[in-house]
Amino acid sequence: MAQSTAKQFINQRRYFRIQLDKLLCSKMQLIQIKGTKISTKNTLVCIKNISATGLCFLSHLRLPVNANIVLAFETQILQKTIELPGHIVRMNTLQKNIFEYGVEFIFYDLSTFKIDTIARMTIQ
Repeated sequence: MAQSTAKQFINQRRYFRIQLDKLLCSKMQLIQIKGTKISTKNTLVCIKNISATGLCFLSHLRLPVNANIVLAFETQILQKTIELPGHIVRMNTLQKNIFEYGVEFIFYDLSTFKIDTIARMTIQ
């Protein structure tokens, strides 16, 4: 009997990831570089999926994968406006000018972050 060399996929996520039926519009803004807070204009991006610890979004902008660059995503979830800070951990080119990014949230202050809002979404 031949042995398979393919590894079985194991989902290592701690929270369930919600695949959105329709893309969720979000304002994205660069808020920090190498620990220095900055203020920039925002741009619109489209969120494809979201969990309590990260999200996946689409953009026409080519952005670096860099833990020293912190972005903030402002969107509405369950009729509440929330801001989700995070950094890009992966990037894929989907088309010539369309890029897909994976973001890991950064929790500066867990007492003020609304992780429970996102976690509740995963069980509804």
